[in-house]
Parts: sequence; C-alpha cells; structure tokens
Amino acid sequence: MPVEASAELKPGHAFLPMHWGSASLGGKGALGVNALTTPARCPTSQQPELKHAAVRVTKAELPWRLVAFGYAAESDALAMRHALRSLLESFPFASVTLIGRDRPGVLFRAAATIPAQSALLDRVDTVFGLSGPAVARYDDAARGIGRRVRVDADRLAAVRLSGDTAAESWLREWLLAEHDVAALRTALLMPTAQAPRGFAPRGRVVCTCFDIAESLLRTTFAAAEGTAESALSEVRELLKCGTNCGSCLPELKRLATETRVANEMCR
Repeated sequence: MPVEASAELKPGHAFLPMHWGSASLGGKGALGVNALTTPARCPTSQQPELKHAAVRVTKAELPWRLVAFGYAAESDALAMRHALRSLLESFPFASVTLIGRDRPGVLFRAAATIPAQSALLDRVDTVFGLSGPAVARYDDAARGIGRRVRVDADRLAAVRLSGDTAAESWLREWLLAEHDVAALRTALLMPTAQAPRGFAPRGRVVCTCFDIAESLLRTTFAAAEGTAESALSEVRELLKCGTNCGSCLPELKRLATETRVANEMCR
C-alpha cells in the first residue's frame, strides 16, 4: 500500500479502511486488507474482528509506478474495473477503484521493481481506449517512461502515465472536472506536477454527496463569522455539505475549528 504520515493518528498506530478487499487492492500473491485481520469473532453475532490488528510496516522497493484513469467509450465503468482486476496479479502492487460522480470512471495504479513489459502496458491501454491512432503518446523506453492521453470532444477521456506519474494530480482533476483542453494539446504530455496556466487544483473531496472539496471549504469557513459552531452551521446551509449522509461532519467540524484558530492568529 502507499503510505503517508498523519498527525491525526497516535504514535505507533496505522490506519487502513477495511473496504480494501482483494477485489480492489492486490498485486502478485496479495489478498487485500483482510489478510491483516485476525480470526477472532464475536461469539454471539459471529461478526469478525475488523477494527484492530497488529501490523508491521516494511518499505517495499517498488520504484517504477503506473497510473491510468479515465472513462470507457461506452460509459461502462464496471466492465472496465472487471477487466483491470484480471491484471492485478501482473504487478507486485496494484489497485483498481471507481472514480467520478455523475459520470463514473476507473482509476488503476500499479508499482514494480522494473518497468512493465510493453505487452502488459498494451493491455492496460486497451481497457482505457488508449490504443488508437488519435491518442497522444510519448515513450522513453530506456527509462521506462510512457504517456498516453485520449481526448474526446476537447475533454480528457483517459490517461496512462508510467515511469513518471508527476502529472497525475492535475490531469485527473481536469478529467473529472471536464475542463476544455482544446488549447492545451501539446501540454498534456508534459512531465510536470504543475498544471498549465496556473490552474489551482481543488484538492481532496470532503463531502462526496455534494462533491465539495477541501479548498472550497477552507475558503468558505475563513469567510464565515462567529464561532466554529456558527461557522459550521453557516457553511452547511450555504454549500449543503454534511446535510445528506453526514459522514463528513467530523471533518467539517475539524476544518471549522482550524479556520477559527487561523483567523485569530491573523488578527
């Protein structure tokens, strides 16, 4: 798994959602997150113990990375995900998940010690519709770097980055936001983490129900008046975040408190 440090966890603790089973998280010989769980069960309900387990974190030396994301030509994201699941065992690490909102797409990640064979990359490209003559492409076989970009009606439709995935963040956000890329065709293959024309990424989505990103929330909270509680109420009414399933409320409360502290420090 990709790992990152977090100040929200206690020292010596690690966190991984229990939903990452072998259908989404894999690699050669991998079993998904349930390989970490213990055989303990509730004696009454037989509910398995999924809430905690002892783990050892060891660095995996997998320097070569691949990421591919996009939409199916027939908008059948489930068929795409199913096809990509058959490739999980072809890499030491791989994962496949659904992305998008109104238009579902698929995100595929992989990592290995050495660059993948061209035949395997071709299989990934085929799933994402990145094999045709209309696809923009760049290859540096000596360094194991390759890029594929498919544009439909001046909108990004699919991307594959291998060996150098620096441009993933802004390309994936442009795809999901359906930005017009007609004037940026040559820039789409650039190996840079900086988006062209100073595009500011939205950042991670906090409220999935209403597709509200953290950047918008922080700006809106900062502009709200009063205490953290009143700011939270104001932002929820304005953006509707946290008013549907409610699962983002703890994060909204944290952001409300953080922006109140930041506002006080600026005064």
